[in-house]
Amino acid sequence: MDKVVVVGLRALLIGLGLGCILGQAVIIPVMASDLAREFPEVAFLQVPYTLVAVLIILCIEIAFVAVWRLLTMVAQEQIFAERAIPWVNTIVWAALVSTVLSVGCCMHLLFLINAGGPGVFLLMVAALIGGLAFSLIMVVMRGLLVTATRMRSELDEVI
Repeated sequence: MDKVVVVGLRALLIGLGLGCILGQAVIIPVMASDLAREFPEVAFLQVPYTLVAVLIILCIEIAFVAVWRLLTMVAQEQIFAERAIPWVNTIVWAALVSTVLSVGCCMHLLFLINAGGPGVFLLMVAALIGGLAFSLIMVVMRGLLVTATRMRSELDEVI
């Protein structure tokens, strides 16, 4: 893989990771506080929903670490190895956990608290479809990686 692509992707991962940390430490708590003041009827949800939002972003950060490790393997031309598969599994699980947390929060707000309206419903549907679609794409990519790794191993034996 071209070194420029590897360096560029790493720079983007660092920037996105720093943005995630800023979101967890500053933006989400400030927004939660503002929303609790604006909507006092659901102010009791400020702490648990803030915690869930921080956990969702943590899932994204975990996926970034896995992508970084896979990118390192690509740069070293060692991507077709068994040790790459757990990193892809990490991305799949991070996506599934963040999807469950997102959809669960929306369902809680809509159906148990009876708040949120159509915007939250649309967010829930988008999180469900987007999260599942991404997870399934990663499962397919994992299958391709497993097949390529097996073929590479067979080729190495022949050589």
